[in-house]
Amino acid sequence: MKREEFNRLYQNAEPYRADPALIRRLKPLCDPEFTKGPDPVKTLSREEAAEDIGLFFDLLPLAYAGYPYFRERADFPGIRRELTEGLDADGISSAELRSRIFEALKPVINDTHFAFDGAEPALRFHRPFLAYFTGLTVEKRGEDYLSCEGGELDAGTVIPAAELEDRLFPTLPAPDGSERWLVGVFTDGKPESLSICGTVLPLHRCRTDATVGIGGMGRENSAYSDWTWNGIPISIDTDFTPRDNAATSAQPGGREAQQRKRGEKRAADPVLVWSLLGNRGGNSEYPRQFIEGLNRYANWEADCAILCSPLTEAGEDEKTVSWEVYKSPKTDPSQGRFSGRLFVLQNKGIASSGESALKYAASVKNAVFVGSATAGCGQFGDVLRYRLPNSGISFRMGFKVFNMDGFEEGKGFLPDYWVDLEGDEIYSVIEDYIKARGFDLPDGEWHAGMKKRIEEASKPFLDALNAYAGKADEKKETLGRLASRIAEAVREL
Repeated sequence: MKREEFNRLYQNAEPYRADPALIRRLKPLCDPEFTKGPDPVKTLSREEAAEDIGLFFDLLPLAYAGYPYFRERADFPGIRRELTEGLDADGISSAELRSRIFEALKPVINDTHFAFDGAEPALRFHRPFLAYFTGLTVEKRGEDYLSCEGGELDAGTVIPAAELEDRLFPTLPAPDGSERWLVGVFTDGKPESLSICGTVLPLHRCRTDATVGIGGMGRENSAYSDWTWNGIPISIDTDFTPRDNAATSAQPGGREAQQRKRGEKRAADPVLVWSLLGNRGGNSEYPRQFIEGLNRYANWEADCAILCSPLTEAGEDEKTVSWEVYKSPKTDPSQGRFSGRLFVLQNKGIASSGESALKYAASVKNAVFVGSATAGCGQFGDVLRYRLPNSGISFRMGFKVFNMDGFEEGKGFLPDYWVDLEGDEIYSVIEDYIKARGFDLPDGEWHAGMKKRIEEASKPFLDALNAYAGKADEKKETLGRLASRIAEAVREL
């Protein structure tokens, strides 16, 4: 959600007093002993089912962090009424009641962590938005567009702008710098085709989403790696779970320290590709350490709101319902020290702390995000479990809101440049773009010039070591002055 919306719904929300009688009725639903065990299979009377429906909807504003947000998008009282009125006189099974509640709310709630237990698999309120492409790439020509490659339209076909409204996705520019777009849709449905200029173009799911880890490099079983692709430095993080190898675990600080060292080793590179493809998350400290090492500055700009209620762990007052809000500092890329270009590869396989890595990467002033949209997982989190008394239906929902400006559940973070490629093809197109734009590589002029400046700055220090060898007192004083000069020169570099 947008920050303005977060502020209005959560930060500026007024505390209110909950009805004591209602709290007494709802409190047993979240008792740890009551919520244990599998959902029972039973048949309910109409009255018992109606009572459980009422308790479920009474619980939402007091225990579910997403309620203020989805209340503006759903008629909860109307849904409650329709469910109740739709009950049969001769009763309903617990499984059927669970299914009806889920199906009624599924079109309006999108929340990966909100789920009904008992079904296989669990019934989750998760609607992922996916990109589907035609294979067609276009460039701007006056007020219209020109097909330039791919798809089933002939190259050079003029396409009126109206035909492409809401169907354009910016992709990497042409070698001559011309802006280009992929043609497709971003939706929670399953489209099969688009009609453009009277031609039906079949759609396929964005191929980048299928790339897990590092594609065809043969290192899929490694949590991270560092190597080069035709001279371009590549750093890979396939996940942030603490599955350290023996060598890493033996080092002081383990994986966290190793992540920082990896970033530090790349700090002088003029170009770096950081692949997070397929990274499902884990420990968000790992990406922070990598960017800290690379950039000397890493910030995850996010807001958090905690529902303080008699029915959540944060509720200390047995009568008051309020929101406790925390905000991180705004990201200021100018504080970063990395002066090179950082290309971050992303796709739908990135979730949770994998998505936090993108926010840390935004701390780099020359960061460019390439690939497809991320999973969009975790807007509402820190789940608690509840169980309805008559049906035994159990469900989980979060009492905290984690908001990053513009982030939407199911949609995730969108890239600066979309690509519809997989595996090694992604690295190849990044290589073409880097070389076409003239970005320097580690063996290019930038590195040669830096090496020369470091040698020049170090020469007085090395000469002094020879000149004052064996003269301890003079050496100590003179080398102290030289050390200050060297430190100043390095800071300038």
